[in-house]
Amino acid sequence: MFSKYLFLLILTMSLFSLFQTFAQEKESDQIKDSIVSDSVTISLQKPSENVWKPCVSPFVELLGKGFLSFNVDFRKWESHAISVGFLVEGFTPNIMYYYLAGKRHRFEIGGGLSIGFSNEFKLSVGMIHGVIGYRYQKKKGLFFRAGFTPFYSMFLKDSDRNMIYPFAGLSFGYSF
Repeated sequence: MFSKYLFLLILTMSLFSLFQTFAQEKESDQIKDSIVSDSVTISLQKPSENVWKPCVSPFVELLGKGFLSFNVDFRKWESHAISVGFLVEGFTPNIMYYYLAGKRHRFEIGGGLSIGFSNEFKLSVGMIHGVIGYRYQKKKGLFFRAGFTPFYSMFLKDSDRNMIYPFAGLSFGYSF
């Protein structure tokens, strides 16, 4: 019974954190726009090729959040990513948030949530995922991840036992 409330609390906190990040980014963009519009000097230089642009990366993950999952990674910012996907075992949806350090070869750390359904399509389990690992990603091209991906499963039935699963995972995809 306690795990139901813990799962809902963690889900609420995660969503709040996600919306807070989007709000801060939007506010930062508005401040930058107002500073540029108030400036007297106008620059006519071409933008540098090294400027990072948002990208989308579909990928397949082996082990990691489960035995096999299909995901899409959305990167609006250079150092953060949000991944949405589903586990093949029971079509369990999941969402992950990553913090990335580096340019092409990156250290990543993140966390996320998944929910599982029983055969009657009732909510039966919640999972909290973590990841610490390596990510290789070009602006456009090959996408590869490897890391330690433990998760904690919280069963919503009192008869089932909550467990921690220490997994490692590999991901392969392509960035557009």
